[in-house]
Amino acid sequence: MNKSSLFRKKNVTFTHQVSDHSKLDKTLGAFDLFAIGLGSVIGTGIFVLTGIHAAQTAGPAVTISFVIAGITCIFVALVYTEVASALPSSGGSYTYSYVAIGEFAAWTIGLLAVTQFVAACTAVAAGWSGYLIGILKQFNISLPYNLTHNPFDGGIVDLPAVFISVLVGFILVKGVKESKVVNTIFVFIKIAAIIIFLAVAAPYFDATNWNSFMPFGVSGITLASGSLFMAYTGFDAIANATEESKKPEKDVTIGLIGSISVSIVLYVIVAAMLTGIIHYTNLNNAEPLAHALKMNGSSLGGAIVAVGGIAGMTTVILFQSYAATRIAMAMSRDGLLPKYFSKIHSKFLTPYIGTIILSGLIAILSGFIPIKIMGDLAGIGSLTVFMFVIISGLKLRKSKPTMKRPFKCPMIKVISFVALIFCGYLITSLMQTVGYIFIAWLVLSTIIYFIYARKSASKVYIKNH
Repeated sequence: MNKSSLFRKKNVTFTHQVSDHSKLDKTLGAFDLFAIGLGSVIGTGIFVLTGIHAAQTAGPAVTISFVIAGITCIFVALVYTEVASALPSSGGSYTYSYVAIGEFAAWTIGLLAVTQFVAACTAVAAGWSGYLIGILKQFNISLPYNLTHNPFDGGIVDLPAVFISVLVGFILVKGVKESKVVNTIFVFIKIAAIIIFLAVAAPYFDATNWNSFMPFGVSGITLASGSLFMAYTGFDAIANATEESKKPEKDVTIGLIGSISVSIVLYVIVAAMLTGIIHYTNLNNAEPLAHALKMNGSSLGGAIVAVGGIAGMTTVILFQSYAATRIAMAMSRDGLLPKYFSKIHSKFLTPYIGTIILSGLIAILSGFIPIKIMGDLAGIGSLTVFMFVIISGLKLRKSKPTMKRPFKCPMIKVISFVALIFCGYLITSLMQTVGYIFIAWLVLSTIIYFIYARKSASKVYIKNH
């Protein structure tokens, strides 16, 4: 095996054939993908991280952090949509890198993408737990502190976070059709909850809460932007659903662009309202939206928002877990991961073994690891993945100019340049908090590739090409 195997590329025609002849159940339409986008994006970012970063990192200027992260996401999404519509595959960013750059890059990005989604689900599960505890307190029900907090917060294990992770895994094993129904219902619930929050909160808005608008300076805004980028990253779950889409070339564009645009508007408006009805120093808790309404005397509004928060975070866990299992499935089909990750259930038509493994991992991590660390890991992972997607888009424009592109990114060189600068800048800010973990993971993944994945993938590659 020579060095060229590191850069061997997957054939575009073969990629389309795998997608077209997939055993997965093709049940998703344009609205379903749009709903998956909203379901994957709107959750912890709006219901939990807004308050945490307002209190710890950016103050009321967290609204600017959301704008910066959102602009970055728009530029990334434009390039991402072009590549995703041209290469509809459950592998998403992993497959794009394999086709455009080569196997080693694909391996690294594939593992990073899975890690990103697992880390995001872990952080969201912790936020879900916080909202559940808040609702139970409304009914004077108190769960033991040791069983609702991870060891870093003075507890033993966060059991509610473990519970929701296992439940979501069960739903995903049952099938994408069932997941789609649950997601659509919960998306309507959380959008309704956000509208109720804005309506109830508006009369309490007090501009004096913005007197200290940038208490942590520009560096705080930047750091929050990098972490809050994780709040938008769910949109790439759509790309991993294309293999189960009825008309992926058309539907992916609608789902990606539509969901990210709506999400940006909602994030900015909610962040502005939240920091306007309560001083940012009072937002350092797991249920900031509900807490802010309660502090303003609206317990009923707080309870409704808490229910919406739980619904919102459930859908995020659902489809970001879904995305992780589909990337693992694609890597398994190429020989880079063990075969059982791509084993499809005869009745449910889902990669059930991989789903069980990854859901179990999410459950364990969510029970024992702090939300802030996992949120930052999800942010730095997704930013790195998106940089490679952008590079893939540029390379495909050059190497395969005649490839069918249902959506073509306008001014791709300019947009790509801006997106890469934004992503790189946000990565440097997150290196301050999780840099050592990120670098250690890259080193470990490289070692695994040379010890196991490279040899295993060669056999599959020779067979398919």
